[in-house]
Amino acid sequence: MKIDPLIIEKLNQSSDGKAEFQKLMGRMTGTGVDVIVPCVEKAYILPILWQQGVQYIQGHYINKPSFDMDYDFSESS
Repeated sequence: MKIDPLIIEKLNQSSDGKAEFQKLMGRMTGTGVDVIVPCVEKAYILPILWQQGVQYIQGHYINKPSFDMDYDFSESS
């Protein structure tokens, strides 16, 4: 399932958007459906996506694939 870019825009803008995204992802848990999130433009959204179990991300922030996990997922900025 590919998430609507408007949901990601809301996620970037407010805590209500984050709650909406978490609710949507909660419904996806255990369905076996892979989730694709487009329009990833900022690093701070990556921990949210990872914590919610998103399998694939797309956007201008993303670099080429790597065999090592080299992103710091801590919430401190």
